[in-house]
Amino acid sequence: MPHNHVQPNIDLLKKLPQVEEVLKRPQLVELAARFPREKLAQSVREAVDAVRQRILAGEEPDESIDAIAARAAQQMAGHALGADHGHLLGVCAEHGVDGGSLAGIVHVGAGAVG
Repeated sequence: MPHNHVQPNIDLLKKLPQVEEVLKRPQLVELAARFPREKLAQSVREAVDAVRQRILAGEEPDESIDAIAARAAQQMAGHALGADHGHLLGVCAEHGVDGGSLAGIVHVGAGAVG
């Protein structure tokens, strides 16, 4: 009965919160003092979309407003590390660092570290 499998997905999709609802969660209200509202809203949209895509793929992810707010806050924390401004730390956090590249980064940043 494939129809039964589709129905829970539709129900989960209907439960997804609106962006405005998520923006009112405490962890995002706190971030609103440090980031432009549009960046926060975009982060929430991306978090909701990621959950939506997982639901459409047949998964049953946590679609709760708190889980989505936490995911959006985590994305904004990545921006705080400089990923949004092209700083070295943000680039490392975004793309990862292998052992060989780490030596070059330590050398480049030696003035700031030592």
